[in-house]
Amino acid sequence: MTERKKVLIIDDEEDFIELYRERLEHAGYEVLGAYDGETGMEKMRREPVDIVLLDIMLPGMDGFEFVKRVKVADGKISQLPIVIITAYTRELDQEQLQIVGDMPVMHKPFEAKDLLKIIRERMS
Repeated sequence: MTERKKVLIIDDEEDFIELYRERLEHAGYEVLGAYDGETGMEKMRREPVDIVLLDIMLPGMDGFEFVKRVKVADGKISQLPIVIITAYTRELDQEQLQIVGDMPVMHKPFEAKDLLKIIRERMS
């Protein structure tokens, strides 16, 4: 039996995590959730994940700071694919664009099929 890929969703909206947990589990993924960046970072260190879905607007450590910390982390964490998921309506400024680099940015609301497509692409 093949081990299911693990997706970590970091978003402060519980409803969003639960909605996409259901859809991703139905697609065969194991899903972990965190409601803030610090908790997400702790979960990644305790339990290896294959991809992170990251909201920008988080309490405490925002998504940009999370990305900065991941990039300088040790080992596999620094290589994790991250997909930015956000309701952030403004265009990212130059500094923010530099932080996220080539990470895909999905603006809420979006279709589950579009998210699944990006997850498959980023993990291949």
